[in-house]
Amino acid sequence: MTATYRLATMSDVKPKIEGAPRSNYRKPNITPKTASFSAPTSGLEDVIFDYGPSMKQGRFKTNVELLAEFMSSDLKRGGPATTRAIKNRTAPTFELPKVLTLEEEKALSSMQIRVKSNEYDEKYREQQQWKHNNSVTFAKFLSHSTPSMRAKLQGMETWVKIEDDQDGLGLIGLLQAITFQQDGSKIGM
Repeated sequence: MTATYRLATMSDVKPKIEGAPRSNYRKPNITPKTASFSAPTSGLEDVIFDYGPSMKQGRFKTNVELLAEFMSSDLKRGGPATTRAIKNRTAPTFELPKVLTLEEEKALSSMQIRVKSNEYDEKYREQQQWKHNNSVTFAKFLSHSTPSMRAKLQGMETWVKIEDDQDGLGLIGLLQAITFQQDGSKIGM
């Protein structure tokens, strides 16, 4: 009993259909208006904040969470704290240790003084890192906003302060207010 083998021919190969839909839970329906805008973050090109009829309120939370997770891995220091702040929409608080008076300092040993000094330095570094990460968050979320959203942001009364401070959490708050029409404007559908 001998087995016969048949060589595959071109007619046996199924043609690959270009543009066939794939299952991807986070891909939004791209409308003609947003089809021309692509966000600059690799892998998150479709995570955008748009203003107008194509705005998807249901995608806002998902978009914020995707960008927050990206920020956590992209930042060198303080990534998890920044992600937590973005998701909770509250800035972390940093209580710097109390500055010792001369009498209090005399009562401590030199080792205790060094420990207090290191505690202060650590909290101060964390505070400065948060300021940096908040401004990076501002830039990242703004880069994911369409030109129409940027125009709408510039028309908001708190925009100048948020832009001057490079306040990432403030920007996310404005994006949310615009997306859910809590900014006092109406969108003609």
